[in-house]
Amino acid sequence: MAWRQRQRQKEQSAARQSVLSPQWVFGKQFLTMGSNLLKNLAEGAIKVVEIDVRC
Repeated sequence: MAWRQRQRQKEQSAARQSVLSPQWVFGKQFLTMGSNLLKNLAEGAIKVVEIDVRC
């Protein structure tokens, strides 16, 4: 969650977009999506899960 908060601050304060940005994929909705993600993580509505699978 701390990482997402730092990323959100960068996204909102950046005068220009970085060369590689998720905003290129998600378009104008990206800042809203990031805000919703952070809110849902903070409220416990969603969790981040990492799955490590090996054969």
